[in-house]
Amino acid sequence: MDHLAIMWCDQFRKALVRAIFDVADARRPTQTLEQGDRIRALRKRLLTGMESVVEKAALDSEPTTFLTLEEGSASILSQNERLVLRSPGHTAKTKTHLLPIPAEPHSEGSKFTLMTDQELHAGEDENSKMTALLCTAFPPPGHFASALAINIKSALGAAGTTRLACKNAVADVTYLPASTNTSVNAFDQAKPFTYLQYALEDLRDFQFVAVVEQPAEANHGWLLAEFSAGNQSTMKVSKGHHQILINGLRRKLDKDRPMMTELKIPEVHSTMFAYNLRVHRDPCQKGQEELFAPLLRQSIQEPYESKYFVNTKGGNINVHGISPYMPPPLSGKGASEGLSLQLWTDPTCNSTVKVSLTVDLVGSAGKLVMRYRTVFAAFPLLVVAIVLRKQFKVYDATGVFMSFSQSMDHCIRTSLPAIIAALTFLSVALSKATQGPWARRWFSQSTGTDETSIDFTVNDLMLGTSDPFFWFLVPLFGIVSVGVCIAGNYFVLTIMETLALLYGRLRTLLLTKPDEPRRPTFAMTSPHQRLITTTILLLLVLTL
Repeated sequence: MDHLAIMWCDQFRKALVRAIFDVADARRPTQTLEQGDRIRALRKRLLTGMESVVEKAALDSEPTTFLTLEEGSASILSQNERLVLRSPGHTAKTKTHLLPIPAEPHSEGSKFTLMTDQELHAGEDENSKMTALLCTAFPPPGHFASALAINIKSALGAAGTTRLACKNAVADVTYLPASTNTSVNAFDQAKPFTYLQYALEDLRDFQFVAVVEQPAEANHGWLLAEFSAGNQSTMKVSKGHHQILINGLRRKLDKDRPMMTELKIPEVHSTMFAYNLRVHRDPCQKGQEELFAPLLRQSIQEPYESKYFVNTKGGNINVHGISPYMPPPLSGKGASEGLSLQLWTDPTCNSTVKVSLTVDLVGSAGKLVMRYRTVFAAFPLLVVAIVLRKQFKVYDATGVFMSFSQSMDHCIRTSLPAIIAALTFLSVALSKATQGPWARRWFSQSTGTDETSIDFTVNDLMLGTSDPFFWFLVPLFGIVSVGVCIAGNYFVLTIMETLALLYGRLRTLLLTKPDEPRRPTFAMTSPHQRLITTTILLLLVLTL
């Protein structure tokens, strides 16, 4: 185990211990929280918070803040206007920025996003710089009045005419690795970015998102907040495996793109392919400074996996979704959502960004070798058995024992193509048959379980996958195995010729004397020597 693996184990141990403490409850007989609370606690601790299964804590909480606005202390942005704050906290008094939530209906995938390099606070801290609130203009019911813990009316000055009931969004904050022009790795010891994301359908009970900016020392921070439509922030790629393999994938993000763009590729979920990602961004327009460098998150939903690329210009994409010879997911469904690439870029630069994804042929070949390394022992053995069968068959018919090379030549022209074609058809047929209703019915009858039960042995045969796309692996492995056998044959022949030549030379130089009579070529040998010679020849015949 190397030092990097030790560090990973230590990080995982710390996260796991914190999660165990979160679900422990000594007041209950089971010593743990209820199941629903345990699931929420584990999701919050072990997931990033951007997964669809993670519940937003602020939405179900009670209002905690009465926000009273006076003229001059608040600014209301126009519909779909982006909030951009540079050096927040430089104002002389507290200022509130209100972003109106777009009215329904919303397009699918529409969302609110907020990102800043500052810390968002719950509001109790007098020195807090930024606070994000979800507000409604309608007053809450009377029984909420006594539960309000924070009242920043005094901080806004005199009484205003507008009063909002708000919930603090700090409970739903997600921390992203800082991405600047000097960032190198996602695990650098740098202050992380603070990120908020809500689907617009989850904000239907609110009218405003309020960002409260309080006076503080001058700093060089920033904050971006915006609403984005689903057709602008989400791109779903409908290309299949073969199209991505041949042509790759290329997308161009325009100048008016949202801060976060998500690229969904459902067909990319297999562990047997490696990809190269390239991100090219044009420089900012003259006179503008980039707030942050591009940040990329690579993720899949089954199993949950996230990887970040800071200050990215590209990288190697490897997913751990569907693997050969692994049981299907417990949910009974495949990795339908596939790969998701979330790219955060500075939209204030007014520059385009180009994203390209291509298959890494060398890396994919390495993955195939690692996943199917046992094939390179089984398939060559099958080829050698077929060649030996041909040798003995010809010997029985003619009395001549042909060489391995001649027998291989005959098999390549006759039996090997037919056997490889039959194995290819069998692998495709099995991948299709295991997904059919009759296969589930047979499994339920043989095991005495329900038809909806999961068959954990479904991927135990042939290629170990139910995806017929990988039919080409069988002929590929067959061709490689034939090549390995031919190369091995010539390698052994070369060694034998070299050893025989060296033996003859050394025997001529060292053992022969000028005045010594030459011995007959076929000298008498002992039975022990004959047995050894016969054994060696037999082994050579079997291997060649």
